[in-house]
Amino acid sequence: MNARIERLAWITPDVALVVGAFNHDLAPSVATLGGSPAEFRTLPLTTAEGEIQVGTLRPVSKVWPGERLGRFSVRNERSELVFDPPELSDASVDPQTLVRNFLAPLPAVTRSQILEFLAATPAAHPGAAGSALTSSLFAIREALRERLAPAIVSRDQPLAVAAECVLAVDSRRFFVQGWFRNSDSSAASLRALSPEGASVELLDRCYRFRRPDLEVFYGVPVGDPSAGAGFACCFDLPTPSTAGGGWVLELRDANGAGVEVAAPAVIAAPGEVRNMLLSDVALERPGEDTLTRNHLFPALSRLQERNAQRLRIDRVIQFGEPPSNPEVTIIVPLYRRIDFLQHQLAQFSLDPQVNGADLIYVLDSPELANDLIELSAALVDLYRVPFRVVTLRQNIGYAGANRAGASLARGRLLLLLNSDVLPEAPGWIGAMASFYKSKRNVGAVGPKLLFEDGSLQHAGLFFRRRVHSTFWVNDHYFKGLHRDAPAASVSRVVPAVTGACMMVDRALFDKVGGFSGAFVRGDFEDSDFCLRLAQDGLQNWYCADIALYHLEGQSYEAPLRVQASRYNAWLQTHTWGDRIGELMRTFDVVSVNPDMSGSLTESIGGGADKLVLR
Repeated sequence: MNARIERLAWITPDVALVVGAFNHDLAPSVATLGGSPAEFRTLPLTTAEGEIQVGTLRPVSKVWPGERLGRFSVRNERSELVFDPPELSDASVDPQTLVRNFLAPLPAVTRSQILEFLAATPAAHPGAAGSALTSSLFAIREALRERLAPAIVSRDQPLAVAAECVLAVDSRRFFVQGWFRNSDSSAASLRALSPEGASVELLDRCYRFRRPDLEVFYGVPVGDPSAGAGFACCFDLPTPSTAGGGWVLELRDANGAGVEVAAPAVIAAPGEVRNMLLSDVALERPGEDTLTRNHLFPALSRLQERNAQRLRIDRVIQFGEPPSNPEVTIIVPLYRRIDFLQHQLAQFSLDPQVNGADLIYVLDSPELANDLIELSAALVDLYRVPFRVVTLRQNIGYAGANRAGASLARGRLLLLLNSDVLPEAPGWIGAMASFYKSKRNVGAVGPKLLFEDGSLQHAGLFFRRRVHSTFWVNDHYFKGLHRDAPAASVSRVVPAVTGACMMVDRALFDKVGGFSGAFVRGDFEDSDFCLRLAQDGLQNWYCADIALYHLEGQSYEAPLRVQASRYNAWLQTHTWGDRIGELMRTFDVVSVNPDMSGSLTESIGGGADKLVLR
């Protein structure tokens, strides 16, 4: 059989779909079109009429539909095929004709192979026109795919499926959530079909959870599996998908019956995707971590990695005369509540030491940049405290904001400070610096932090496991007790200190990698950082002689903060494993006596004297 091109159609201005009978093994090969390099790949197929090949062709130098094509050649070390312009011209048709007349009549299995092959086109030809290619691939998918009966949600229908959301973590990783019902429990396949034609089997990998609303709707007893159940699944596509809609879910049972449903539009905004993933933490069954480990972590970790890579400083604006040789750089991230700037500066203006520090405010809410700059211009005249404002191109989170500030620091010591932390009295910056420099082998130092009513919020941070939980969570020594509790009035080595007010050497901060961007919503970055310092043999210190007020977590919505904390606790435990337990065995955690008398004892540092509060 002579090699020939049956049909050629331009599915975008720079990508052609080719159907031919080449009778040659073309892999690997080098292609040219009109003497210029071209990208060409093929899929060999066996049909009732014989062997054919479907291919995609992309000239490196653009060729537009209707333009006269030059000679097309494909060669490898075994053979060479050459097609002259008249052959290409005679074979050229519009995409609809090629798909309808040459591909649509093929068997379903063959069409499925073609769709999987074409779905890889964006990856195979990365320079191809994006949106035009996506639209063409979607149209081809709709023409070639085997359609199933539409899913109907009814008590009379034993087979039903619904897609409630599709989240794009990136162009290859997706998270889908919905529910399906198969009343005889014989579901054999649940597939997600991308707009470009790629498909992924979800049934064996998805996380299933109860849906009481389905039990009510279908009128079955509580827990009856015939009602169906919710599912959530994070999965990777073999090829990228960038379409905003067009996903389909297909459900088949063991008898071959199947239904399909169109999914809603893809949600791709990173902040919205992150919030929706965090809300699913509540679906995890008590005592398990299957959903978090297999689905939420792969999605959230990829999302956080992408977020960290987007760190870009937009503007750095100096307000007031900067100090000439600062020892300390104070870094304050601002998220949403830019009004905290005024409250802090009002307190800072009462302390001459602040004027000698390198004070940096990093705005992690870029949409408020103009408002913050206008506010800053007014406040520097009012309070006479010099500071810099750093605006970021987009929201990158607490860890990224601190890294941005650290990259601009002029001081040898970094003082990482929350915007809702207010000093009790002047002189605290110098006192913290002196305390830091007085300690050998020091990692991070944190002061005493107080609630608004003067009770203790932080006197060092430790790790504990809640009842019936395997996760290590963060807690603060003596939280809620009187500020002058004797046990909280002793400076000492602690497992960790809070990032709400933390001093650390700038070189050390850089050496251990700063705050990790893996955690979400400004939680657990500080404990993870202190664990890395401890792993390097350094000691974290609580300084009892310096006190500040901390309003604590007023920039985040409470429900999302709870779910973020649950996820971060899992991640911290997953990251550090048994090392936290080994560390805590050197620190006897605070305990309340069983007689409820309020007696509190603590053993400090695994060998210090007992301190008793009665």
